[in-house]
Amino acid sequence: MFINCYNCNNIKVNVENATLSDIYQKNPRQNSILGWFIQNSKVTFNNIRILNSGGKNTAVLYTSDYSVVHISNLEIDTFISETPSEMFIYSFENKNEGIVLDLERIELNNIISQGVLFTVYNGKVHLSNSKIKNAHVCHKENTCKSIKDDNYIVEQIGISVLNSKSELLITNTIFENIYGESGFVSSIEDYITINNSLFLNCEFSNGLFKINRERLGIYTINYTNFTNIISESGSIIHIENLDEASPTIVTINNSNFVNIKANRYGGILYSLSKHINDRVSFNDCNFKGSKASIGNILYVIDKDSEPYISNMDDLKKIKGNIATNPTKIKLNYILDTIELYSGDKLPDNIACKSYYFIYNLFIIKYM
Repeated sequence: MFINCYNCNNIKVNVENATLSDIYQKNPRQNSILGWFIQNSKVTFNNIRILNSGGKNTAVLYTSDYSVVHISNLEIDTFISETPSEMFIYSFENKNEGIVLDLERIELNNIISQGVLFTVYNGKVHLSNSKIKNAHVCHKENTCKSIKDDNYIVEQIGISVLNSKSELLITNTIFENIYGESGFVSSIEDYITINNSLFLNCEFSNGLFKINRERLGIYTINYTNFTNIISESGSIIHIENLDEASPTIVTINNSNFVNIKANRYGGILYSLSKHINDRVSFNDCNFKGSKASIGNILYVIDKDSEPYISNMDDLKKIKGNIATNPTKIKLNYILDTIELYSGDKLPDNIACKSYYFIYNLFIIKYM
């Protein structure tokens, strides 16, 4: 570890123009390459390079206990931890009102091992003017070799995990070739704000933003571009379930969605909740080239559960953009029972109507 202040109190650290290369730390406990700071530390790093490094249970930075860390002009190229580990961690049992981790002009490339990039407990993190590229590519190639542990969230989430009234502000940052089960997850009273950023060529099996009863949060996204994002269902927003009183709100303003693809349902949004119509909104957004097997733009429970989209009427004019989950099969009672024996043929006049896409009717007949 470059600097260890586990038992320090009220220290000040200022490091400039340092290169750490070919460092490997093998520790049965959680450790970090750059530093470990607690108890009111005030830390500044500027012009730092970390090359071809890693270890076991190894993060880049751990900070806690009212410590404040500012990092600018940080380059990390080729990093691996044998056991999935967060890269940047802030963890404290009490709420810290100010920014506890300020990351400006950082470049992360070739993050080989699994492990979420940012974990925040009771703190505010600001990431700006940065680029993160080629992280967790093993998810795409199914070649992940990290030693498994019991922390599914750390292992499978690609970008950030927030807990306990935390905040993450991302400004003018590029995320390219990032992979994982999901990109962002948060809990109740967590805030994620993304401004003027780009998500490019990323793949998350359960969506960039994953939301359910346990993973809630407030998401605000402004002037951000999403291009070539792939998932199984809901490549941008994946909602599994929400209670009527769930406090989750997702607001996306003035953003562009280009070539978004879901292998199954809902190219941009997939939801199995009846309670998103007043919780999810797209305002003045553009949609181009989105594809899914069912619901190129949206897949929702029913028409009453659609999110608000300012140009929804235009989207509905294109067949296949909006889809709902089938809700029932209604028989006409003319024929209650059909009996078939070996060698028999299906009786005539059997028909089925399936209202699968909103305003589009599919008819299957055997006459």
